Amino acid sequence: MLDFDDLLLYWRALLSEESLGRHVAEMFDYVLVDEYQDVNELQVDIVGLLAPKGRGLTVVGDEAQAIYGFRARTSAICASWSWTSPTPR
Repeated sequence: MLDFDDLLLYWRALLSEESLGRHVAEMFDYVLVDEYQDVNELQVDIVGLLAPKGRGLTVVGDEAQAIYGFRARTSAICASWSWTSPTPR
């Protein structure tokens, strides 16, 4: 049996495999992440692997609505968004 965190770990492991991860990422022209204020580091890794260098990536979030601190979510994630894109908007 797997829980949500296990699924995320396996998803990141799959995307981290060079050829397989690249193949999966190339299946998506665009990646939209809603409620970005609630992601944790593991989810940030997954987003980064799906949209390398921020290509086709849109994130939407409101730091004032962050509620998932108990799931390892931190405000530093929103503040460091530019790691994925040299020109965040």
